[in-house]
Amino acid sequence: MTAAHWLLATHLLGAMVWVGGIAFVFSVLRPSLAVLDVPARLVMNAEIHRRFFKLLWLAMPIVLASGYGLLFVVSGGFGAAGWAVQAMHLSGLAMSVLFLAIFVGPFRSLREAARSGDLARGTAAMTRLRQLALINLFLGMLTMVVAVMGT
Repeated sequence: MTAAHWLLATHLLGAMVWVGGIAFVFSVLRPSLAVLDVPARLVMNAEIHRRFFKLLWLAMPIVLASGYGLLFVVSGGFGAAGWAVQAMHLSGLAMSVLFLAIFVGPFRSLREAARSGDLARGTAAMTRLRQLALINLFLGMLTMVVAVMGT
């Protein structure tokens, strides 16, 4: 296997963790938590996101680094890269910024609200976290479509 193969495999695995994790939270986990009362749901959401975000702090730099590796090793740099690579680069940066915004904003508020039992603040934080994560999910899925179309 060549360096390009390793970079692509690493990139795809990281993207699967990132986008697949968001999809799992939306489609399976979130609806399942509805059986819990609100205080327990907030604590559970805070813990789930804490663990998931630990994983994303590993996956995000791996996806970015392998993406840049692919950009320069396979595509020949920014000037030689096609529209699909340029679009994936932009969406990857946007997803990273959104993750950072989620982490320092609504996730931090959610954790504090879960610790203090502030249901109103925790619910508001979860709503905002969910909105931003939905944008990230859309960007991730769009990026995958672009990857297939651009090949």
